[in-house]
Amino acid sequence: MQKIQEHFLQDIYRLKEGTILEINKFERVGYMPSGNHKKRKLKGISKAYQTLETTTMNGGKVFPAGSYVVGAMLVEPITDTKDYRIELKSSGGTIFGNMELHRKLYKEIESIFSSYGEKKG
Repeated sequence: MQKIQEHFLQDIYRLKEGTILEINKFERVGYMPSGNHKKRKLKGISKAYQTLETTTMNGGKVFPAGSYVVGAMLVEPITDTKDYRIELKSSGGTIFGNMELHRKLYKEIESIFSSYGEKKG
């Protein structure tokens, strides 16, 4: 296991070649409206920006300058670890292997979850 990104909005771990675990420490609130918006790149996280001007969503919701964008989504940071969004990604579409491989992956994932203070249920 290798931590390949650490940021207040998102941490990323490589569990094995082709298998990534993302810990998203934000809530998606909507798509960033299209157009040429003033923004600045956030350091330490890929495809993430901070708006430099007020943004109005389709539907009228207004986000102040300083709002965060990850990918094409406006997001709001969350601090409670139980609300973090988890994404397990595989470049091949599936994680193929025997039971021992899966046990190892699940133990690594549990270890990562424990590092955020999440208690076993």
